[in-house]
Amino acid sequence: MSRRISWKQALLPAMAMALVLGLVLNDGRVNGDDQENGKAAAETKEVKKPRAKPRGRLPAYFSAVVSPEQRKEVYTLQAKYAEQMVALTTQIAALKTQRDKEVDAVLKPEQLEQVNKKRAAAAERRKGRKKPAAPTSDAAPKK
Repeated sequence: MSRRISWKQALLPAMAMALVLGLVLNDGRVNGDDQENGKAAAETKEVKKPRAKPRGRLPAYFSAVVSPEQRKEVYTLQAKYAEQMVALTTQIAALKTQRDKEVDAVLKPEQLEQVNKKRAAAAERRKGRKKPAAPTSDAAPKK
């Protein structure tokens, strides 16, 4: 049985895969620039300066006690590990998918069909659990 993950856990690998896929499909070009009009676009685009200060998020309770130098060092360390962590998260997601496929392959076709029906029914129940939209203010209050 596969482990359920929250949307937050799935978001980072999905964003990383989308970024990689976008770079691969776009051949490394930004905004669809071709080589012919790339020179003209480069001339008209403003050159962005690298950020003077690294940006990130301090761990809980750090903001009240760290100096500006320490803050900068923490942001630098976070940036150092961020790329590696995205790659590992993507790799974990791929491993989970591969594992689930191999686990499903253990079942006979009839068993897999039953499991897929149960998965679909569970997905439908989850859809039904979503809270309805809040009533609008122009709706008449119940007496």
